[in-house]
Amino acid sequence: LGWSPDGERIVFTSSRMGFKDEALNTDTAPQPYGEIFVMRYDGTQVEQLTDNQWEDGGPSWQPQKANPPITAIPQGATLVEPNLYRVTDSSGKTWMYRQTPFGISKYEDTPDLPS
Repeated sequence: LGWSPDGERIVFTSSRMGFKDEALNTDTAPQPYGEIFVMRYDGTQVEQLTDNQWEDGGPSWQPQKANPPITAIPQGATLVEPNLYRVTDSSGKTWMYRQTPFGISKYEDTPDLPS
């Protein structure tokens, strides 16, 4: 659970849409996880941010920004190198997503990045 820097929104994890099981690490231990949501401080305008079978927990806001954290590599992303993905959005802008043990970072593509 986390409040946005402007105090207007809350990001949280919930099982309100049911649980999905993460792929089994062992034959007998499925891992049920909920999804990440954001809503206004008064409980209105609830928006589901994730919808997958993997762990989505501990959401928080990025310091000095009013954007929720990136929790997944977008569908249709192109793998550029291990843990680095390229996505072109609907406006034609190209973004890079890097997955690390600490989370996912997003930054604008530049000519010096791998093709």
